[in-house]
Amino acid sequence: MTKEEKLLKLSKRAPELDILRGIAVLFMIFDHFMYDCYDMMGYFFYDYGKTEFTRELVRFARNYWNWDVRVVFRQFILFVFLGLTGICCSFSKSNLKRGFKLMAVAIGLTVATYGIGVITGDI
Repeated sequence: MTKEEKLLKLSKRAPELDILRGIAVLFMIFDHFMYDCYDMMGYFFYDYGKTEFTRELVRFARNYWNWDVRVVFRQFILFVFLGLTGICCSFSKSNLKRGFKLMAVAIGLTVATYGIGVITGDI
């Protein structure tokens, strides 16, 4: 592939869609991190000498998670992300091939985590 072909291929991308999808992913990562801090961090650090930082993080996560605006904002971010993903998939040529690759990776991860669970006695 020549340099001109690479530039032409890059120019076909819609950077606005990539940027918006990236922002939506960052918000989803933040939302999931706040859930982890709210729900799980309290259990992990309850008897193990919570520091002031972990107490404040859990408190912030609890306030964030129970905030009414979060519920509406979360639905908006999900709508934007799924909508943009659908739009970007319509630009793709090989959705079926990519889907099979993703399915193979997902099955491999499932088998690996199940195997680790059996070895460690969690299952």
